[in-house]
Amino acid sequence: WFWLSANVTTLGWDRASHLQKSLIYYDLFRKINARTLFTALTWQQNRPPLPFITWALFYRLFGVSTDVALMGNFLFVAILLLSVYFIGRKLYSRPVGLLAAFFVSLFPILFCISRTSYVDYALTAMVALSLCLLVHVDGFRHRGFSILFGVSAGLGMFTKWPYIAFAGGPILYAVFRSEALRDVKSSLENWGAGSLLRCLLTSPLLHLILAFLLTSA
Repeated sequence: WFWLSANVTTLGWDRASHLQKSLIYYDLFRKINARTLFTALTWQQNRPPLPFITWALFYRLFGVSTDVALMGNFLFVAILLLSVYFIGRKLYSRPVGLLAAFFVSLFPILFCISRTSYVDYALTAMVALSLCLLVHVDGFRHRGFSILFGVSAGLGMFTKWPYIAFAGGPILYAVFRSEALRDVKSSLENWGAGSLLRCLLTSPLLHLILAFLLTSA
Protein backbone atom coordinates (compact mmCIF):
# COMPACT_ATOMS: atom_id res chain seq x y z
CA TRP A 1 0.00 0.00 0.00
CA PHE A 2 2.86 2.36 0.82
CA TRP A 3 4.47 1.51 -2.52
CA LEU A 4 1.28 2.26 -4.45
CA SER A 5 0.72 5.51 -2.58
CA ALA A 6 4.20 6.75 -3.46
CA ASN A 7 4.17 5.62 -7.09
CA VAL A 8 1.82 7.83 -9.13
CA THR A 9 3.20 7.18 -12.63
CA THR A 10 1.32 5.07 -15.16
CA LEU A 11 3.39 4.13 -18.21
CA GLY A 12 2.34 2.20 -21.30
CA TRP A 13 -0.97 1.78 -23.08
CA ASP A 14 -1.93 -1.65 -21.70
CA ARG A 15 -1.94 -0.58 -18.07
CA ALA A 16 -4.23 2.38 -18.70
CA SER A 17 -6.42 0.29 -21.01
CA HIS A 18 -6.86 -2.39 -18.35
CA LEU A 19 -7.85 0.18 -15.76
CA GLN A 20 -10.38 1.56 -18.21
CA LYS A 21 -11.88 -1.91 -18.68
CA SER A 22 -12.20 -2.35 -14.92
CA LEU A 23 -14.29 0.84 -14.77
CA ILE A 24 -16.61 -0.54 -17.46
CA TYR A 25 -17.11 -3.74 -15.45
CA TYR A 26 -17.69 -1.65 -12.34
CA ASP A 27 -20.43 0.20 -14.18
CA LEU A 28 -21.92 -3.06 -15.49
CA PHE A 29 -22.26 -4.43 -11.98
CA ARG A 30 -24.21 -1.51 -10.60
CA LYS A 31 -27.09 -3.93 -11.08
CA ILE A 32 -26.39 -7.64 -10.81
CA ASN A 33 -28.77 -9.80 -12.78
CA ALA A 34 -28.66 -12.40 -15.56
CA ARG A 35 -28.32 -9.73 -18.23
CA THR A 36 -25.38 -7.91 -16.63
CA LEU A 37 -23.62 -11.21 -15.86
CA PHE A 38 -23.96 -12.32 -19.48
CA THR A 39 -22.77 -8.93 -20.69
CA ALA A 40 -19.76 -9.06 -18.37
CA LEU A 41 -18.74 -12.47 -19.72
CA THR A 42 -19.15 -11.54 -23.38
CA TRP A 43 -18.48 -7.80 -23.61
CA GLN A 44 -14.73 -8.01 -24.24
CA GLN A 45 -13.74 -10.08 -27.26
CA ASN A 46 -10.02 -10.58 -26.63
CA ARG A 47 -9.62 -10.12 -22.88
CA PRO A 48 -11.27 -12.56 -20.43
CA PRO A 49 -12.97 -10.73 -17.56
CA LEU A 50 -11.69 -12.22 -14.29
CA PRO A 51 -8.95 -9.66 -13.41
CA PHE A 52 -11.18 -6.71 -14.30
CA ILE A 53 -14.12 -8.10 -12.34
CA THR A 54 -11.80 -8.58 -9.34
CA TRP A 55 -10.73 -4.94 -9.48
CA ALA A 56 -14.36 -3.85 -9.88
CA LEU A 57 -15.27 -5.74 -6.70
CA PHE A 58 -12.50 -3.91 -4.83
CA TYR A 59 -13.99 -0.64 -6.11
CA ARG A 60 -17.21 -1.67 -4.42
CA LEU A 61 -15.43 -2.22 -1.11
CA PHE A 62 -12.97 0.70 -1.00
CA GLY A 63 -13.99 3.24 -3.65
CA VAL A 64 -12.80 3.93 -7.17
CA SER A 65 -9.11 4.74 -7.59
CA THR A 66 -6.04 3.38 -9.31
CA ASP A 67 -4.54 2.28 -5.98
CA VAL A 68 -7.69 0.33 -5.06
CA ALA A 69 -7.64 -1.44 -8.43
CA LEU A 70 -4.03 -2.50 -7.92
CA MET A 71 -4.81 -3.67 -4.40
CA GLY A 72 -7.02 -6.24 -6.12
CA ASN A 73 -3.78 -7.99 -7.05
CA PHE A 74 -3.41 -8.87 -3.37
CA LEU A 75 -5.78 -11.78 -3.97
CA PHE A 76 -3.59 -13.14 -6.77
CA VAL A 77 -0.40 -12.63 -4.74
CA ALA A 78 -1.89 -14.84 -2.03
CA ILE A 79 -3.00 -17.45 -4.57
CA LEU A 80 0.45 -17.59 -6.21
CA LEU A 81 2.51 -17.85 -3.03
CA LEU A 82 0.21 -20.39 -1.36
CA SER A 83 0.03 -22.50 -4.53
CA VAL A 84 3.82 -22.59 -4.95
CA TYR A 85 4.20 -23.44 -1.26
CA PHE A 86 1.79 -26.38 -1.43
CA ILE A 87 3.36 -27.65 -4.67
CA GLY A 88 6.78 -27.75 -2.99
CA ARG A 89 5.33 -29.26 0.17
CA LYS A 90 3.49 -32.00 -1.74
CA LEU A 91 6.37 -32.95 -4.02
CA TYR A 92 9.21 -32.58 -1.49
CA SER A 93 8.78 -31.09 1.97
CA ARG A 94 7.47 -28.12 3.94
CA PRO A 95 10.87 -26.29 3.94
CA VAL A 96 11.10 -26.70 0.16
CA GLY A 97 7.63 -25.22 -0.21
CA LEU A 98 8.52 -22.23 1.96
CA LEU A 99 11.76 -21.64 0.09
CA ALA A 100 10.03 -21.90 -3.30
CA ALA A 101 7.34 -19.38 -2.28
CA PHE A 102 10.06 -17.06 -0.92
CA PHE A 103 12.02 -17.16 -4.18
CA VAL A 104 8.91 -16.61 -6.29
CA SER A 105 8.01 -13.55 -4.24
CA LEU A 106 11.41 -12.05 -5.14
CA PHE A 107 11.29 -12.61 -8.92
CA PRO A 108 11.84 -9.06 -10.28
CA ILE A 109 9.23 -9.36 -13.04
CA LEU A 110 6.59 -10.72 -10.67
CA PHE A 111 7.45 -8.20 -7.96
CA CYS A 112 7.00 -5.42 -10.53
CA ILE A 113 3.78 -6.48 -12.24
CA SER A 114 2.09 -7.31 -8.95
CA ARG A 115 2.02 -3.52 -8.43
CA THR A 116 0.72 -2.65 -11.89
CA SER A 117 -2.50 -3.20 -13.80
CA TYR A 118 -1.14 -5.90 -16.10
CA VAL A 119 -3.19 -9.10 -16.02
CA ASP A 120 -0.16 -11.37 -16.29
CA TYR A 121 0.32 -11.68 -12.53
CA ALA A 122 -3.22 -13.00 -12.26
CA LEU A 123 -2.41 -15.43 -15.08
CA THR A 124 0.70 -16.64 -13.23
CA ALA A 125 -1.34 -17.14 -10.07
CA MET A 126 -4.08 -19.14 -11.78
CA VAL A 127 -1.58 -21.40 -13.57
CA ALA A 128 0.16 -22.06 -10.25
CA LEU A 129 -3.19 -22.79 -8.57
CA SER A 130 -4.14 -25.31 -11.25
CA LEU A 131 -0.77 -27.05 -11.02
CA CYS A 132 -1.05 -27.12 -7.24
CA LEU A 133 -4.43 -28.83 -7.44
CA LEU A 134 -3.16 -31.10 -10.20
CA VAL A 135 -0.48 -32.61 -7.97
CA HIS A 136 -3.14 -33.28 -5.33
CA VAL A 137 -5.78 -35.02 -7.49
CA ASP A 138 -4.10 -38.45 -7.07
CA GLY A 139 -4.70 -39.51 -10.66
CA PHE A 140 -8.13 -37.83 -10.53
CA ARG A 141 -9.22 -40.33 -7.89
CA HIS A 142 -9.64 -37.60 -5.29
CA ARG A 143 -13.02 -36.13 -6.19
CA GLY A 144 -12.75 -32.94 -4.15
CA PHE A 145 -9.39 -31.86 -5.56
CA SER A 146 -10.48 -32.93 -9.05
CA ILE A 147 -13.54 -30.68 -8.90
CA LEU A 148 -11.47 -27.79 -7.57
CA PHE A 149 -8.96 -28.35 -10.34
CA GLY A 150 -11.73 -28.13 -12.93
CA VAL A 151 -12.95 -24.87 -11.39
CA SER A 152 -9.41 -23.45 -11.38
CA ALA A 153 -8.97 -24.37 -15.05
CA GLY A 154 -12.16 -22.54 -15.93
CA LEU A 155 -11.09 -19.50 -13.94
CA GLY A 156 -7.68 -19.69 -15.59
CA MET A 157 -9.28 -19.40 -19.03
CA PHE A 158 -11.34 -16.51 -17.66
CA THR A 159 -8.06 -14.78 -16.76
CA LYS A 160 -6.13 -14.84 -20.03
CA TRP A 161 -6.17 -17.18 -23.03
CA PRO A 162 -2.45 -18.18 -22.81
CA TYR A 163 -3.41 -20.07 -19.62
CA ILE A 164 -3.84 -23.20 -21.72
CA ALA A 165 -0.35 -22.77 -23.23
CA PHE A 166 1.24 -22.87 -19.78
CA ALA A 167 -1.05 -25.34 -18.00
CA GLY A 168 -1.95 -27.53 -20.98
CA GLY A 169 1.24 -29.62 -20.98
CA PRO A 170 1.12 -30.61 -17.31
CA ILE A 171 -2.63 -31.28 -17.57
CA LEU A 172 -2.17 -33.63 -20.53
CA TYR A 173 0.70 -35.36 -18.76
CA ALA A 174 -1.42 -35.93 -15.67
CA VAL A 175 -4.36 -37.20 -17.74
CA PHE A 176 -2.29 -39.72 -19.70
CA ARG A 177 -0.44 -40.88 -16.61
CA SER A 178 -3.66 -41.42 -14.67
CA GLU A 179 -6.40 -43.94 -15.38
CA ALA A 180 -8.80 -41.21 -16.45
CA LEU A 181 -8.81 -42.18 -20.15
CA ARG A 182 -9.48 -45.83 -19.29
CA ASP A 183 -12.37 -44.74 -17.10
CA VAL A 184 -13.80 -42.70 -19.98
CA LYS A 185 -13.66 -45.77 -22.25
CA SER A 186 -15.25 -47.95 -19.58
CA SER A 187 -18.00 -45.39 -19.03
CA LEU A 188 -18.82 -45.30 -22.75
CA GLU A 189 -18.87 -49.10 -22.96
CA ASN A 190 -21.23 -49.35 -19.99
CA TRP A 191 -23.53 -46.57 -21.16
CA GLY A 192 -27.13 -47.53 -20.48
CA ALA A 193 -26.28 -49.82 -17.58
CA GLY A 194 -27.87 -48.72 -14.34
CA SER A 195 -30.17 -45.77 -13.78
CA LEU A 196 -30.41 -42.92 -16.27
CA LEU A 197 -29.50 -40.40 -13.55
CA ARG A 198 -26.30 -42.28 -12.69
CA CYS A 199 -25.34 -42.44 -16.35
CA LEU A 200 -25.86 -38.69 -16.70
CA LEU A 201 -23.85 -37.87 -13.59
CA THR A 202 -20.91 -40.16 -14.37
CA SER A 203 -20.58 -39.91 -18.15
CA PRO A 204 -17.38 -38.02 -19.11
CA LEU A 205 -18.76 -37.65 -22.65
CA LEU A 206 -21.80 -35.73 -21.43
CA HIS A 207 -19.56 -33.62 -19.20
CA LEU A 208 -17.48 -32.68 -22.25
CA ILE A 209 -20.62 -31.82 -24.24
CA LEU A 210 -21.90 -29.65 -21.39
CA ALA A 211 -18.56 -27.85 -21.09
CA PHE A 212 -18.54 -27.25 -24.86
CA LEU A 213 -22.07 -25.81 -24.78
CA LEU A 214 -21.23 -23.50 -21.87
CA THR A 215 -18.09 -22.28 -23.62
CA SER A 216 -19.96 -21.76 -26.89
CA ALA A 217 -22.60 -19.68 -25.11
